[in-house]
Amino acid sequence: MPVMITLGEKLTLDEIECAFSETNTSSLATIPEHKLDDILHSRSFLEDQINQGQVMYGVNTGFGRLANTSILPEQIEQLQLNLIRSHAAGSGPIIPFEITRLALVLLANSLSKGFSGVRALLVKKLEEIINSNIVPVAYQYGSLGASGDLAPLAHVVLAILNEGPVMDRQGNVFEKMGDAVPGYEPVALTAKEGLALINGTHFSLSYLISSIRLAKLLFKTAIVVSALSFEALHGLLPALDPLIHSIRPHPGQVQVAQAMDSLIKDSELVYHTPRENKHSKVQDAYSVRCTPQIMGGIYYAITNAMQIAEIELNSVTDNPLIFSKEGKVISGGNFHGEPLALSSEYLSLGLAKLSSLSQVRTEKLLNPNYNFGLPAFLVQSPGLNSGFMIAHYTQASMLNRIRVLSAPAATDNIPVSAQQEDLISNSMTSASKCYEIAKLAQEIVSIELLVSAQAFELREQISQKQGSPILRQVVKVIRRHVPILENDRIIHKDIKNIVKLVESGGIVNLVEEVLGKPLVTFDR
Repeated sequence: MPVMITLGEKLTLDEIECAFSETNTSSLATIPEHKLDDILHSRSFLEDQINQGQVMYGVNTGFGRLANTSILPEQIEQLQLNLIRSHAAGSGPIIPFEITRLALVLLANSLSKGFSGVRALLVKKLEEIINSNIVPVAYQYGSLGASGDLAPLAHVVLAILNEGPVMDRQGNVFEKMGDAVPGYEPVALTAKEGLALINGTHFSLSYLISSIRLAKLLFKTAIVVSALSFEALHGLLPALDPLIHSIRPHPGQVQVAQAMDSLIKDSELVYHTPRENKHSKVQDAYSVRCTPQIMGGIYYAITNAMQIAEIELNSVTDNPLIFSKEGKVISGGNFHGEPLALSSEYLSLGLAKLSSLSQVRTEKLLNPNYNFGLPAFLVQSPGLNSGFMIAHYTQASMLNRIRVLSAPAATDNIPVSAQQEDLISNSMTSASKCYEIAKLAQEIVSIELLVSAQAFELREQISQKQGSPILRQVVKVIRRHVPILENDRIIHKDIKNIVKLVESGGIVNLVEEVLGKPLVTFDR
């Protein structure tokens, strides 16, 4: 059944994540009648102000540094068309389908609140495009997150006008909307409408919401992977003792420790005290012992991003804003992407740290000097076979890319529009690189999952003991997708299969079903 999103109402992040994820192909959007009334009142008030000769930015003036240039009444519609054509200056790769479709929803939701002065006809046209499963072609570069995501949104509007390319979910590109949607009727822009359509943070927010969705699933997956690696490395169980975490009660730390303890319950592979282990371990390395504390810090990066995104999701980021009930048209700066930029950077750092944690543990599992008796690179006849040696290289390569991307874009500033827009946010750069980091982090954790499953099984064989029942079930699911590695084969295929399993939520769903509760809850 399609998931229906009601535009203009208060939306939750969970609703949006569920309805407009990469895997959901049947979500729809609708605008209720009472919101159409709000849009009508806003539009009527704007038209009254125009007829009274009131000077309003972007309605009867130029834009940016040209704000003091007056526009004649007969030029108002041409002004809006010129705005879109001039601002459609994007370049670079095409923005992914799911990011653009969500940006369309966020744009329509903002306009539906009735503070932008557009016609109901225009918002209904956005609804039509969202529900067609066709999206405009927009490009990665061109937004500074200052006066909104101007360039990519201008390309969106070109498609509404039937002047720009569009694409379907499979990536097929059509020259214009009319070629993809037979009978499509374009809408001509009137006063303020071009500005209202491009003066918002919708692409930055779309990237951030998509990154959050990936990060939440990845965080839970990483808990399961951490538990597998903990068992495979003969982890010392006292590190998960609730007493430790009760006197440093960060919510993420406490939940991760509890979740790992639940997953490791009844395992014969872990050590309960330093004395009982044959390896003379008093403490484990940080990557094993401090997992709850490290992931507890990462948890805050996710919940912070969730809080910011949900506020922005229900905000109006246009300029100027039409307050018809109060009789005011107010110019301000709600289009400025600073909150999104900074929260995207914070989430990027959290995902970078999660990736580092995963990579370090993978090294421990593969290294015969640190894996407590497992074969080198977790394969029989090492030397003849290289096992997972180069899978770790792949992790290192992706982690290197993440570290480059983790350099903050939000601290940079390049004044534009002849110094009128003199302090920019770079929210589009911050949010889009966060999305790339999330995708790379997913692959890094998937590789650790592949490696830790192998290590877990080898540990059981060598020690003649059994790991926890839940993790044995996890490994059984993994083996349906990837057989145990006995001799060298093409590892790329194994990685690809595990990434698909992780993306589908298969690992997390299994564990949460067995536990009868979520691994963690993201409270904000």
